[in-house]
Amino acid sequence: MEAHYLLGCTYRDMGEAPRAVDCYLDAIACADTVAADCDFWMMASVYGQMATIYHQQLLLTNEIDAHRKASYYNCIAKDTLYAILEQQMVAGVYILQNKRDSAEAVLLQVMNDYHEKGLYQEELQASTMLMSLYSEQPDRSADLKRLVDIYDEKSGLFDEHHELPPDRRLFYCYKARYFESINQLDSAEYYYRKMHQGNMLFTSQNSMYKGLLSIFNKRGKADSIAKYANLYCAVNDSSIAIKDKELTAQMAASYNYSQLQKESNENAEKAHQTENRLYFVSLFVLVIIFFIVILIAKYSRQRKEQQAKYIALIQERKKIVEELDSLKVKDYDTIIARKEDEIAILNKTIAEHDAAYRDVMLNDKLSVFEESQIVKTFSEKSKFKKGCPGITNDEWDELVEEFRRDMPSVFSMMKCLSPLQFHVCILLLLDYDESVIAALKNSRPQTINKAKERANEKLFRTSDAASLKSNLKGAIMA
Repeated sequence: MEAHYLLGCTYRDMGEAPRAVDCYLDAIACADTVAADCDFWMMASVYGQMATIYHQQLLLTNEIDAHRKASYYNCIAKDTLYAILEQQMVAGVYILQNKRDSAEAVLLQVMNDYHEKGLYQEELQASTMLMSLYSEQPDRSADLKRLVDIYDEKSGLFDEHHELPPDRRLFYCYKARYFESINQLDSAEYYYRKMHQGNMLFTSQNSMYKGLLSIFNKRGKADSIAKYANLYCAVNDSSIAIKDKELTAQMAASYNYSQLQKESNENAEKAHQTENRLYFVSLFVLVIIFFIVILIAKYSRQRKEQQAKYIALIQERKKIVEELDSLKVKDYDTIIARKEDEIAILNKTIAEHDAAYRDVMLNDKLSVFEESQIVKTFSEKSKFKKGCPGITNDEWDELVEEFRRDMPSVFSMMKCLSPLQFHVCILLLLDYDESVIAALKNSRPQTINKAKERANEKLFRTSDAASLKSNLKGAIMA
């Protein structure tokens, strides 16, 4: 995820927005949000960068979605300030879309959130966006005055001459619009002119000249109207808007084409992989069934032979013990010594067979686990070829409980594992393929492979994933 994110930032700095968005989407696809170690702060950063690019392309609906997801993941990452700030940016997009009611609702919630978290300066800065909305609505002049007065009193940004820094002087525009709405034109003109500074942004010039034009229009001064009309038109040159529109259309078209091309290639690759997978899975299933039949027959025969040998040895020992007891009564020292030697030899042989028989019994317990109803339920769900049905938490709990009953010693050994690693180990003992395990866990094969590596390292001090299954089998037979 981090690698794709950094590559996307590189394309962003090179001005290649479509490629940057593609990389950000790849980064999101790499994230496993159900994993305990998922980097949610990184997820929030990815969506934040995507929102910036969408804003530059005027893809406003996409931008809103990206800001909301960035806010959501910032909340999970416990970055409260940026979580609220992303919602504030959503309000800004609504203003661009001229959705005033939606923008106002979001801003009021944002200001409330800032206030609850004790972020009072941030609350005041968010209020300037609300001032912008109210200043365009004559019937909201009372609300506008309330916000202006609070900003005047509590912002702490004014110097000893009651002047704002250059990057905050747009506030004068909102104050001027309030005075204009109550027909105090001299005060309105005063604050419109206070906006002026060197190297003003286009948006600030636009607001200033528009306000001054409105003031002199209401006063009926023709020469001033002509002057400020020309200035207002200059900053709204239509050629700029046309160029911006053409550039945006080109970038949006480039992005859409890139996205469609990527989806087409991915779908074709998936179809080809699915066709190959079906062929190999069918062949593999037939081979597995054949070997299972052979192994079951062989295992059953070996088990019967082991049991027969064990019983025969027990009976022979019992017979010799009886003979020894009889000889001890008659005090035949030589015969007693010989019989004691025979018993020692038999005891050693029985001990060896005891170990072998315990292995058989341990395998029998694995067979009991494999024949349990919950394992059969998992087996049925894993047979679907186009995605496994979801496994419920109760079913996972039932599988673990059945494993604890049937395999207590192995269960005890595996207590150090995380839930994901524990589930993966159980499914490996049931001979599930890694792709099937990923489907049952609703995760990616890379995540399952990583879980296998960590489980192998915790249990057997081996960092590779391939040997985990054989190591678990060996632990059962130990």
